[in-house]
Amino acid sequence: MLRKINIKKSNNPKRHRAPWLVRWREPGGKCCQRAFPTNAMAKQFAQKQFVEINAAEFETITSKSWTELTEQFVAAKKSAQVALGTLAEYDGAFKSFEAANGTVKSDHITKAHIDRFKHHQTTEHAVAAITINKKLTCLSTLFTWATERAYMKKNPIDKSDRLRVTRKIKTVWTPEQFQQLLAVVDNEQWLCLILLAVNGVGRKQSLAELEREQVDLEGGTVKVFESKTKTERITPLHSRTLEALTAYMGKIPPTRKRVFDAGFHRLVWQRYITAAKLPAITFHDLRTCTSTWLKTAGIQSEIVSSVFGHSSIELTAKHYTSLDSLDNKKVAIDKLPI
Repeated sequence: MLRKINIKKSNNPKRHRAPWLVRWREPGGKCCQRAFPTNAMAKQFAQKQFVEINAAEFETITSKSWTELTEQFVAAKKSAQVALGTLAEYDGAFKSFEAANGTVKSDHITKAHIDRFKHHQTTEHAVAAITINKKLTCLSTLFTWATERAYMKKNPIDKSDRLRVTRKIKTVWTPEQFQQLLAVVDNEQWLCLILLAVNGVGRKQSLAELEREQVDLEGGTVKVFESKTKTERITPLHSRTLEALTAYMGKIPPTRKRVFDAGFHRLVWQRYITAAKLPAITFHDLRTCTSTWLKTAGIQSEIVSSVFGHSSIELTAKHYTSLDSLDNKKVAIDKLPI
């Protein structure tokens, strides 16, 4: 039976320069403990120590085929009630790895397979570095899980396998440019979809699947279910959004379950951008526009994060806010007391 290692943060971290504690029991039964200043360092040591204290167990590795390995892993995650979106990410990563390496057995997977996977993704499919890193994280989770069950000796993925990602400054429309877009939208469903996106209700897929019972026109709100956090949030609608949505829903059959029935294709979105003579952005980037406008207006970060239903303020700041434009910098400089 594999011996476990526990990582725990001190109950009184102010008294300790190294508050993260790693605890384990040696094969002879002796209890051991070691402290680290950060959680990352504690995890790194714990992984190394885990292999050492279970060396005898790892001498008898139970080999699994790639299909068996991934199916058992997914079944375990489903039992743990992992979100469907996360399961889809795992599935995409596993298929990409199989496309590059074939159905290799668990005890035969090495760093060479990881390098082949990265080369296959970058050269043959031109996958973005950030996407490859996400897939590597999924694969690393699988291999760590397999290592703990003695299906393989060690996880072949380390930090050096991550690709360097250059952060790009996102293009953000001004409120005036957004009004230019609305002026050329000639479809009621697309108009509602765009306004709901800017309203912070959700991403395009969740908006396309929006059901009638989620919309409260009298209260002026929309109920949104977050698949990742498995929680519900209620988003108030802007008067412009509520007006357009009320007019549209008054025309659709009352028996229809979903609010929208059309396919929202990206080519239609691009056509509207061209007609409005605006710089190209993705439909998802409308969320960045929203968060940037709110931050520029002086809205607190906590409220902006709450509008999007994010788990942390850092997530909103990192992915959904762009304050790097020259206009925003000029506003900031103009406020200097000089």
